[in-house]
Amino acid sequence: MRIFLAAAALLLFAEPVLAEGDLYAAIAYSQASKAVGIAKDKNSKEDAEQAASTSCGAASCKTISVRNGCAVLAVASDGAWAINGGDDQPDANQRAIAACTKYAKSSCRVRATATMPPASCRTRPRRST
Repeated sequence: MRIFLAAAALLLFAEPVLAEGDLYAAIAYSQASKAVGIAKDKNSKEDAEQAASTSCGAASCKTISVRNGCAVLAVASDGAWAINGGDDQPDANQRAIAACTKYAKSSCRVRATATMPPASCRTRPRRST
């Protein structure tokens, strides 16, 4: 039983194994300055987040990264915003707008996208629910 628990803990906290060709994208956003930074084609989560944060250029930038997926920034005119990710562009758009809407008093719209790899996020069909 102890061996099983130890193995389960290792699986739970282990870093994901990257397949050859895995790439990261990230979006950074500063609510204070409205600056946006986008990074694509990065080999690690850290590289993507650092590049997006640097591109954003503000100390207050918040960042999200995705592996082989899409990240979307949705913003409302009242200042509410959200960054979320998904398997394809429609999924990521829906998640970001839904998250933004939780805090917004006005409608949320997609402001920026970061996709990795680009073709997968533009061509995958939307998952049915």
